[in-house]
Amino acid sequence: MKKSCIFQGIISLLISIISMLASPMLFAAPGDTIIVQTVTFDDTLQLGAETYVYPPPRGEFHKTQNNYYQGGTYLFPPDTFRFEKILMYFTLKCDSKNFPACGEWDIIAFIYAYKDSNRFELGRFETPFGYGVNLGNGFTWIYDVSDFRSILKDSVTIKYVVPQQGQTRYELLDLKFMMIEGTPPRDVINIEKLWYGGFRIGDNLDPVDSHLQPIRVSLLPNVKTTKIRATIAGDGWGGSTGCAEFCAKEHWIDVNGTKRFDWYVWDDKCDMNPLYPQGGTWLHARSNRCPGAQMETKEFELTPFVNDSVVTLDYNIEPYTYPEDGEFWPLYTIETQLVSYGPYNFKLDASVENIIAPNPWQFYNRSNPICSKPSIILKNNGSDNLSSLDIDYGVETLSNNTYKWSGNLKFGEKDTVELPPIDFGNQDIMAFYAEVKSPNGVADEYQLNNRMTTTTKLVPYYFNDLILKYQTNNYPENRFSYTIKDINDSTIYYKNDIQPSTLYNDTFHLKDGCYELRFINEIGFGIDYWLLKQQKYTSGWIKLSNLYRDIKLFTGEFGREIFHQFTVGPKPMIVTNLDTLDFGKVKLNEQKELTFEISPGNNQSLQITNVNVVFGINRGYLATTDPPIYNEPVILKSGEKMIITVRFTPKKEGSSVTNLVINCNDERLLDKVIKLIGIGVDPNSIEDNNNIEPPLELVVQPNPVHEKAEIIFTGSTGNFYNNTKLTLINPLGQELKVLFDGRADAIFNKINFTTDGIAKGIYYLNLKSDNNATTIPIVVF
Repeated sequence: MKKSCIFQGIISLLISIISMLASPMLFAAPGDTIIVQTVTFDDTLQLGAETYVYPPPRGEFHKTQNNYYQGGTYLFPPDTFRFEKILMYFTLKCDSKNFPACGEWDIIAFIYAYKDSNRFELGRFETPFGYGVNLGNGFTWIYDVSDFRSILKDSVTIKYVVPQQGQTRYELLDLKFMMIEGTPPRDVINIEKLWYGGFRIGDNLDPVDSHLQPIRVSLLPNVKTTKIRATIAGDGWGGSTGCAEFCAKEHWIDVNGTKRFDWYVWDDKCDMNPLYPQGGTWLHARSNRCPGAQMETKEFELTPFVNDSVVTLDYNIEPYTYPEDGEFWPLYTIETQLVSYGPYNFKLDASVENIIAPNPWQFYNRSNPICSKPSIILKNNGSDNLSSLDIDYGVETLSNNTYKWSGNLKFGEKDTVELPPIDFGNQDIMAFYAEVKSPNGVADEYQLNNRMTTTTKLVPYYFNDLILKYQTNNYPENRFSYTIKDINDSTIYYKNDIQPSTLYNDTFHLKDGCYELRFINEIGFGIDYWLLKQQKYTSGWIKLSNLYRDIKLFTGEFGREIFHQFTVGPKPMIVTNLDTLDFGKVKLNEQKELTFEISPGNNQSLQITNVNVVFGINRGYLATTDPPIYNEPVILKSGEKMIITVRFTPKKEGSSVTNLVINCNDERLLDKVIKLIGIGVDPNSIEDNNNIEPPLELVVQPNPVHEKAEIIFTGSTGNFYNNTKLTLINPLGQELKVLFDGRADAIFNKINFTTDGIAKGIYYLNLKSDNNATTIPIVVF
């Protein structure tokens, strides 16, 4: 048995819970956070947890089986502590020691708390398809488990349970509880289970209604308000109906004989999952179990329909008959709970429940980063309906804005509010805040939940001229469209006449400012989907380019939508007064000097990091700069210049052609190239020296090579060589790999070289072009 707990206040004070319990004078202040760490990435899966069978045998709706679990018994704060909110942080990452590093299949997983021989489901999760998924250093989902305060106290057993379903790999889990000190909207008195387990549907010989019997509940004397929680997901598929995982069925709850709460167990937004792409059919709609996502818990306020201390509840599922033509019998996994509370603690209390954008949390990556309208979630925690309030928001130390909200929120209801656009400044990392004030025109009764802050980063910054390049696949059912809007939500471009199997290059010239691109496939299959390719359909892709190079490649398997906000405007540009330095004929060992100038092309600072002549020493060229470049780049502001001096001292007869390369922060021309041309002549020779052919040149950087390197090769004339071939050979002269075979530029060629599949040792690079050839050694380690 292991016990662990970390208490952390906002002053970053860490205290063990054992010490806290030993000192009655030590307590956390309202707003402080106590962290209880349970499962960690280092914990291993064990056998021994019980849950339902897939599918349950006829007549046995609660039969259990042995499953894998992680967890143990942990210490939580005693009930003398009062918490405004309890959040469960559920973080998964892949195990790099395995392949695939994540679990192969999407399976239902459970987070359970065990107290006094009772098991309570804190949350449910559908694991991702492991092939192709990237969880980085950990992907976090957050569950609000405040309703379990009467359970999460003192010693509690916590288990993360995953059924045995042919899975051979599982994700690593970190599970912690953030317990925020303060006053809740109402205090939890009790939580009890109603209907729970795996329930077969569509069996006329064993109807589900015979197992989902009405429940008569007697409320405790001090209960003033109540709520029902319901977490339902469908399982079983493969037949003509696709039930219950791939069919939508109505569920409802009767209260004292009257239908009060009804909903469809269905999620048609799997194609907008923030965890994408995945290896399986993650983007198809399902019955509340999108792969790589937490399952939604429905919450129904029971208070208005309870007038007595006794209430009768009845759970119902839409009638259905299974045709018995599939692999798995359909069933629903059901966990419902009744939460009993004391009275409301506030009449008027509004809170910022979350900031959707700007927000660096991966869960909101489909709405971030932004340069225009912030978005927040507002919640009413008071017993009075919320009809108005002020929202202050902005970037700290930069801007303060106020938005007057109006609406009609009952207790516990939320509203997603899109705020007017603001200036986000130009710092790489900024702090955004949102704060609610004056609910219904009066003071908020509980202000600790009024304000929230997030960090935000700048959106990409592009040149005004952009090209949206995309290749559609040949799946005929796709329905593509895209919109580009400015900061005022005005549509600048819209296109929906997009045909299958077509290459598009749509060019835009945008004024300086903030823009939003939304590229949509209404059927949710992205522009490239592995399942379609498996069915012999073609691939597709989409990217943004400026007039010179590609700048943003989007994931092709994006599901329903690409969201991308960006700004455009002037960016650093390099200008040179010459593109070629022609030295003409120069006598051997004599020197000729030419200069040219570099300057910024606009009011943006130009950064020069390096000036280098390719094969300069071998070709007789040497370049210097004024001002000189040392360890730090040279910054040229508007109106400033850099003078480049190039000296040509030929050592050999014949033409000498190469490139001078300027490395700068001009995104169009990261490597600005100036052509250098000169002819070395022997003053004592009576022959024409112009056409003497210098040998080919070949360089590997770095050499010796570990994993990867650059190979640069060049000719000696201004023409293109034909039949240029670069090969890797072993010490026996055997050709191992052809690295280049085709038409090569005589001045400058660069290719990337990797050591994949090449053992450590000494090899040779052989370059042949027409009648020239050269060979150099290369060491792989």
